[in-house]
Amino acid sequence: PEEISGFIEDTFSRLNEINSQINEHLNSVKNQRNDFPGTVKHIITDSQINSLYRNIHTIKGNAGSYGFDMLSHYTHLAEDKLEELKEPVTTRRTDILSSLKCMIDKSYMELDYIKEQMMFVLGKDDEISVRIPVNRIMRIQNICQNMEKEQSRQNIDNLIQECIILSWKPLKTLIRKYQKTAFKIARKTHKKIDFIINDEQKLFAPDEFIDIDDILIHLIRNAVDHGIESPDVREEHGKGIGRIKFEYKKTQGLREIVISDDGRGIDIDKLVDCCIEKGLIDTSEALLLDDSEKVNLIFKSGSSTSTSKITDISGRGIGMNAVITKINKLGGKISVNTETGKGTSFMIQIPDNIKNSG
Repeated sequence: PEEISGFIEDTFSRLNEINSQINEHLNSVKNQRNDFPGTVKHIITDSQINSLYRNIHTIKGNAGSYGFDMLSHYTHLAEDKLEELKEPVTTRRTDILSSLKCMIDKSYMELDYIKEQMMFVLGKDDEISVRIPVNRIMRIQNICQNMEKEQSRQNIDNLIQECIILSWKPLKTLIRKYQKTAFKIARKTHKKIDFIINDEQKLFAPDEFIDIDDILIHLIRNAVDHGIESPDVREEHGKGIGRIKFEYKKTQGLREIVISDDGRGIDIDKLVDCCIEKGLIDTSEALLLDDSEKVNLIFKSGSSTSTSKITDISGRGIGMNAVITKINKLGGKISVNTETGKGTSFMIQIPDNIKNSG
């Protein structure tokens, strides 16, 4: 219930931001046409387009992870329309923006429908129940019995702590959403994977990952779609089933997440050539980059090296730019380690603003 509520709230917020930006561009373009030739052309910059992309792509990814296929479909169509806004524009921008707004309106309607269905299935907020393991109830009872004998500060603190973590869940439960996302993408791409969670029984608050939800979705989708090879390629290299690994810990005021795969690794030379071809860097800049800086080119918007058709999974090179943008916003950092034929790992470090785990 908490995950679905968080998804709905986040998606409404993103749709509102997208809708506001589209309306602003649409009104400016219309005013320009009405005042022609006495007005300056309204420019929709690549930066503004990429900002829209990041939000739309995140909604698409999150919707897909929950199986909300119609919402994922509408946002995929919205991405297609955004492509048409890039220079050189061959269609009237008012038509493109109007079509884009139509897709966003349909996304609003679909989200309203999802919200109604979730309320029907899960009940209203005050009707939602939480399952609590018996051993946690027993611990509280034991503390209460001790308090009858001695109302020490330590017993009170222990009771407060146990009550706080009543609703906390094992890491494996909190990660289930991302695990399902990985398996769903694996099925779509005809791959076989295993999803491994370190310290899966450790307890964390239900909202532990709510602020980095979109980051985790992007990285896990990327690991399965781009990292893990097809079964025939893995068999040829004697690698067997693909492995996605999720690690999470808190140390010295930081939350540290590592998402790794044992796939093909990042082809650094191909990535650099792609960025040069797309004008993201020039040849002289590329010559000055070390391997770490070259790998970090994956975070540039439009740097996808995928040669396959753009699908509802990936292909535009927007997702990783959304990841670095969000991490920077949270005051964190991300590092990438990759080895051709061995796999890739992403380590994220973000300031810990959430109470300690249990």
